[in-house]
Amino acid sequence: KLKVGFKKKEDRKVERALMDKYMKNTNGNATLATELVVQHIRKLQEGQRCFDTGTRAMRAGQYKAAVSAFVAAVAAVPEGRASREGGFYSIWLAQALDAKGEKYEAIKMLKAAMGHSDRDVRRVAEGLEFIMMAPKLELDENNFAWFELEKLQNIAEGGKGAMYAEMEKMPEKYSLEWYMLQKTPKKQLPSDAEEAKLVLGASVGVVVGMWAYAQLFH
Repeated sequence: KLKVGFKKKEDRKVERALMDKYMKNTNGNATLATELVVQHIRKLQEGQRCFDTGTRAMRAGQYKAAVSAFVAAVAAVPEGRASREGGFYSIWLAQALDAKGEKYEAIKMLKAAMGHSDRDVRRVAEGLEFIMMAPKLELDENNFAWFELEKLQNIAEGGKGAMYAEMEKMPEKYSLEWYMLQKTPKKQLPSDAEEAKLVLGASVGVVVGMWAYAQLFH
């Protein structure tokens, strides 16, 4: 049994897989293979430590510190950015760069991750790159629903007004006011708003996927 290793059952499977890998690479030299596995695990744990530091910095809005931590996480793991862990950390690095105001570097980082050997890393990178490249949505008052605060308060207090909606008296048919209503076209959502719906759906999928992947390392 290794003196330095993983505690979770899922991670112990990784430990055994590493042992098999290094046993083959060392022609069955168990002592050397064990030393290599210990070194590998220590590097993974150091990468995880740096990653945790980076996520705490992100939550605190300390984006410069987050960038430094994620850079260290990528450098710490075996094979760096080319590994699954390194690819995952590089995606977080891209988000920290974007939050820090370095969008060009963030997009460049994501484009590199889109060519990663790991399918999950590629998919997450593609989703985030789409979001970062999407045009900024500009909304005006026509894109929002408006509510009368007095009516909402009445509903909250359980008043009788909550049961019925007050209806405005319609103008007499064929009057000038009636014609004005007929000629007023229904306002359509701007194309950017439709695109925003797609972006929102994509971002939700990406965030859920990244959260699930992060749980594998805790």
